[in-house]
Amino acid sequence: MADVPQRDEGAQTAFTPVSTDLDKLELRADYFASPIDLDLIQFRELPFKILGTDPLILSGPQNAHVVVHRFGAVVFWRCDVAVYAKVLEQIQQVMGAGRPSDEVRDTLLVRLGQPEERVNFRDVWLQNLTLEHIKIISEALGQSVALRQCELSVSWALKNMSPIVQALEARGELKPPEKDILKTVGFTLGVREAILAKLSLFDDPAEAWQSERLSRLRNLLYDHFDVKKRLHGLQEKVTFLSDLNLMLMTLLQTRSGHRLELIVIALIVMEVILSVVHFFGPYH
Repeated sequence: MADVPQRDEGAQTAFTPVSTDLDKLELRADYFASPIDLDLIQFRELPFKILGTDPLILSGPQNAHVVVHRFGAVVFWRCDVAVYAKVLEQIQQVMGAGRPSDEVRDTLLVRLGQPEERVNFRDVWLQNLTLEHIKIISEALGQSVALRQCELSVSWALKNMSPIVQALEARGELKPPEKDILKTVGFTLGVREAILAKLSLFDDPAEAWQSERLSRLRNLLYDHFDVKKRLHGLQEKVTFLSDLNLMLMTLLQTRSGHRLELIVIALIVMEVILSVVHFFGPYH
């Protein structure tokens, strides 16, 4: 239940208080590898009231909230097991997606009624809960699990590249067949494209630009999840994969060129041999 909006001093953002009789809220974030169509999710039969549409913010019984982001993250605020399972099931049915990855799931604890807004090692302190806080915190937590998925994808791509790099280092040659190398390059390009598309997720939300209070909270959350350092490391790995792909394609072209040269040389040698045989044959 939302109370009368309160305006942040010196800012343009009107805060919408959210009533709750709790002083501690447990959050859980899951991530789907594919984007989520929020318009389709809105029309599913869920026991929730819609508080926002992008991201989709749902309010349910017993102070439960669910925030669904287009980029695939779903953040649950104090949801019991039945509600959690129901929401994930509905998203899977609507999107035709598999279960969210267990490897990137994350949790967070929000404490209310605190003297100041602060992000600690284990929890987040808020003076009171508002719709804007739900949005900012859910976005930061959702972005963190999305970033974790990107990090895992890059790790898989680097692992696939490892045998090729080791063969180049040990023997100075492209040991795998050309088809296998092209498959690895294709997989890596797919990972790079997906990650570059997701980097736009880390732009500042509109609320952070309109409220110094929310901007400070978002920066604290980014520090908590170490987003900037992780983003920098991820971008360096993506750059390395791009350079490696370019080098492999160049080496494949060079190897193909050498193969064509050998074929031409072999044909010339065969022609010379046939000419010599013909010249010194039984008819001469």
